[in-house]
Amino acid sequence: MKRITLLFVFALMVIIMAAQNMKVTTAPLADEFVCLLKSGATITWKLTEEPKVELLEGQFVISSARSTVYYAAEDVSRFNLQKSSTDIKPIPSAKVKIQQTEAGQLFISGCRADEEVVIYATDGKQLLRSHANKDGMLTLSTDALPAGVYIVKSQSVNLKLAKR
Repeated sequence: MKRITLLFVFALMVIIMAAQNMKVTTAPLADEFVCLLKSGATITWKLTEEPKVELLEGQFVISSARSTVYYAAEDVSRFNLQKSSTDIKPIPSAKVKIQQTEAGQLFISGCRADEEVVIYATDGKQLLRSHANKDGMLTLSTDALPAGVYIVKSQSVNLKLAKR
C-alpha cells in the first residue's frame, strides 16, 4: 500500500512539474458577431454594440441599440464569433488602379459597374460613399478629410489611404 501511495505521489509530482513548464496559449477573444447568408452576403456586428440574436417565428432577429435586422431562417447559412482583422491588405486585382492627386482627388478605375466604394476612418466611421459609373470608374474628393489614415473598401478594393 505504501508503495502504491509513493508511486501516486511521484506521478502527481511529474504531472505538476510538466504543467508548470507548459506554455498556455489562448485564442484572442472574439470581438465580432458575423452572420453568413446563403446568398454569400456577410453581416458583421461589433460586440461592443451588444447584439441580441433571437429566432422568432422562422426569422433570425439581430438587434442592438443602433439597429435591428431580420433574416428568414432559411436564408441564414451560419453564425460565427471571430476576432476582427486589423491587417488590411489590397485584394489582388491587376485591373483596379488607384491614383491620389495633390488636389485631394482619388481616381479609381477597374471596378465593376455601379460598384460601391466607401472610405472609413480608422475608428470604423463611414466618411464617404460613392458608386462606380458604368465603365467601372469613379472619382472621390478627399479634400474635406483632415490629414490622417483612412480605409478604402469595396468588392474590388481594400486598402489603406494616407492623406497628408
